[in-house]
Amino acid sequence: MTGKKNASKTSSDDSRPGAPQESVVLLNKDEVVPISTQTDMMVPVSFAMMKHDFSKIQIRAIINIIKKLQVDLKKLFSMGSRRAIINSRDSSLSLVFNDSESVEVSPGKYDIVFKMNELSSNARNYYDLEQSLIHMADIPVQMPVKIKGRDVGESEDYIDFTRYTHLCDVSISDKRYKRIVIFSFTPEVAEKFISTDFGYLKLYDSVIMKSGNRYTQLMYMLLSQFRDKEYIRIRTSKLRDRLNISDKYKEFRKVRRCVLDVAQENLSKMFEEGESDISFTYECEYKGTPVRGQEPDYIKFHIIKRLLVSKEDYEDRVRYSKNMVDKWLRTTFLFKDEELIKKYVALVTPENFLEIEGKFNYIYDIIADTKKSSKIIDKKAYIIKAIDNLFKSIADITDVD
Repeated sequence: MTGKKNASKTSSDDSRPGAPQESVVLLNKDEVVPISTQTDMMVPVSFAMMKHDFSKIQIRAIINIIKKLQVDLKKLFSMGSRRAIINSRDSSLSLVFNDSESVEVSPGKYDIVFKMNELSSNARNYYDLEQSLIHMADIPVQMPVKIKGRDVGESEDYIDFTRYTHLCDVSISDKRYKRIVIFSFTPEVAEKFISTDFGYLKLYDSVIMKSGNRYTQLMYMLLSQFRDKEYIRIRTSKLRDRLNISDKYKEFRKVRRCVLDVAQENLSKMFEEGESDISFTYECEYKGTPVRGQEPDYIKFHIIKRLLVSKEDYEDRVRYSKNMVDKWLRTTFLFKDEELIKKYVALVTPENFLEIEGKFNYIYDIIADTKKSSKIIDKKAYIIKAIDNLFKSIADITDVD
């Protein structure tokens, strides 16, 4: 699994997968109180996947930019399907960037304007903040792009990364009592920064704002993409790449001490204090007998999650998810094997319902598309194999390569 979010389509046909329920998070410990004071926000998954070397202060600045766009992002969601809300670059940019909070100042660019005190409440930190923001223009970034699969049977899409010299330009006014910070995005970067291609991810902004270091922030965003999984396994080289530490901490023991253990300690503390909705533990996996000092082949993360709904509500969603999947298997895909249906339905949870619903829509589209389905020799066999592969992937630990 590559970290993509399966989006949904709406349809008036009730036999087809319809609009999903909101994802739910399970409680790991009943004695831990739910989050009650945190502000959640919808962040583009394209931002959470972005590769960069930003400091914790710079990451907080980007989160503030996203927070300022929340009103417009909600407008996007209110317009319809999450799969392709806006197809036109011009319409999406004008909707998101041309409101009262964001104006076009730089020719050909899209600017987000802040007062300095919106980025830091402590005037003593202004100098350090200014220096951090100015240096954002010197930091290259890699942003994900969705590449569409071409042939029947090929993955619906896969992910590549596009490199940019920097995310945005930053200019700061020199007026003593009216310091203004302007973040200027090129249209190409701006579109990716708010892209709906990968969907949106719910984060708690206080986790980002209160995190002790950048690796806690990055691990939180990485693991939040897989809230619906109990475990994920990621190749160590891929984890280094995602955290932008491929050329740092040559010895893995330093990766553990300076990155993983610090992030685990910080998130565990915030989780216990009700400041974070997830925490994690991890273990190293080796293909053979490990040699002293050897870097593990994989890291397996166990994601600890918090209940954000009542048990009664969660039980209702369990029933809804299982009933809908049972119905789709029988009426949409014409499954007759009762034991197989029960086996699949037993794997359904509110957490993986979106993934199942998205894949069902994709299979439905392939079969319904005359041009694509003409390449399939045995449609029934194709459906059975595709659905079986889906539920096998759900049953197994998720690999994030």
